[in-house]
Amino acid sequence: MNLSQASFNLFKLILWIFLRRIQGLAWNFPHVAFWFLNFRICLHWD
Repeated sequence: MNLSQASFNLFKLILWIFLRRIQGLAWNFPHVAFWFLNFRICLHWD
């Protein structure tokens, strides 16, 4: 396996992890938005 093939495999791995994290964020977005809103309200009340 030459260097370009190895770097391409690394790129695919990074891209896959990145897409999985985006998918996880999109899945958890309502929960995160709700938490962030509560956090902002708590800061606002202080």
